[in-house]
Amino acid sequence: MSKPVVLVLGTNGYVGKATVKSLSDTYADKVVIKAASRDPAKLGELRDLKGVELVALDMSAPDAASHIKATGAATVYVVTPGVENRAAITINAANASKEASVGHLVVVSAITTDVKDTVFGRQLTEIESHVKKLGLPYTLLRLPLFVDNFWADAETIKKQSTMYGAVNPDAAFTPIAVSDIGKASAAVLANPGLYANKTFKLATKACTYNDVVKAFSESLGREIKYVQVPYEAAKKGVMDMGIQEWQADGMVELMKIVSSGSPITNDPEGVIHFKSITGSDPITVQQWVAAVAGGFK
Repeated sequence: MSKPVVLVLGTNGYVGKATVKSLSDTYADKVVIKAASRDPAKLGELRDLKGVELVALDMSAPDAASHIKATGAATVYVVTPGVENRAAITINAANASKEASVGHLVVVSAITTDVKDTVFGRQLTEIESHVKKLGLPYTLLRLPLFVDNFWADAETIKKQSTMYGAVNPDAAFTPIAVSDIGKASAAVLANPGLYANKTFKLATKACTYNDVVKAFSESLGREIKYVQVPYEAAKKGVMDMGIQEWQADGMVELMKIVSSGSPITNDPEGVIHFKSITGSDPITVQQWVAAVAGGFK
């Protein structure tokens, strides 16, 4: 009996790559893994992974359905792109998956989807609503802030022993490590029927920015401080890193939600969902910092 094909759309980003790697590490004997990109040459690090085939496929293309069908995909994983028209692109991929008669659709979303008066909320509400009405078995994976985003603070930690941010340092939030996103996503893709027509949140244990700098201080052997800055300065900072203004506005909205102590961004249910899918505990912020500390020295 032939193995089912899992097609990952949007493999260029961190989430897509982490998912393909987890699929290869754990499920290569169970499924055929096809990693798609408009430019597969950019996926070189995935080329030699067990059970992985690189394919050229643009999920925004009008003829995406014929290309998806040609892969023989039984399950399609759509990594929602970080672009302003992400709703249109993701909906196109979802429609193409249905037209290609795939058996299951897994779509990446975010924990702030229900905050409909925000940039990200408006985009993701449109996506989730469409996916649910499509008539195709689906799974939605709502993601929080990434623990790996702390890499953006590497230079100021190295040179100034300081992290800068607009978030209230006492406000607790529940992030997730990218590797854990890949782990949970791979588990869903390998056994999609167990998760049909459900929405899951993924997160690790709550932390504050005070906890984060404490973890860095302990791992680096020197005091790391957190300096809170105005939201306008935070927006300028992310735009100086190449982030477009619409996305910077969305990020500032997210910072404000975290600072408010909202249960949307401080939600222990994400840990429960992660463990129910993977059977293991997620990586904590403290564990992540200890593992990567060498990159911040």
